[in-house]
Amino acid sequence: MDLDFYLNGNLRNDYTISIDEFQRLFGKNEERLEKITNLLIFLKIFKSFGCSTIYIGGSFVTTEESPRDIDVCIDITSINYAAFKKDYPEFFKYSGLRKFQRELKCHFIMFDSYSTEILDFFRFDRDGNPKGIVKISIKEV
Repeated sequence: MDLDFYLNGNLRNDYTISIDEFQRLFGKNEERLEKITNLLIFLKIFKSFGCSTIYIGGSFVTTEESPRDIDVCIDITSINYAAFKKDYPEFFKYSGLRKFQRELKCHFIMFDSYSTEILDFFRFDRDGNPKGIVKISIKEV
């Protein structure tokens, strides 16, 4: 699969791909691969609580060589929310989320299928230019 980018580096379309395709298409250097490796740790956790889909937005899905982090939108519609919150309370605290972003370069945003405004937000860059996002099924993680 080839990705289509605007001249400014933004994805031209939304894509639905596997995690293996994501690694191949966006793991273009050591820095990017390290961030993807960190992300995989969390995907296993999310999957264990029933999450089946995530979305990646932000600079990581552009042609930028060294994005600061991976912006991950986690669809929590089907997760066991109570068990997740009990076992991983740091995901529900600002300080915990900031730690993940700072140390592991993963920025997590949770949403459910009834409130998808965050996905619409990620479809535009800071200058208001359109940009695609990447949907990934984590069932095979």
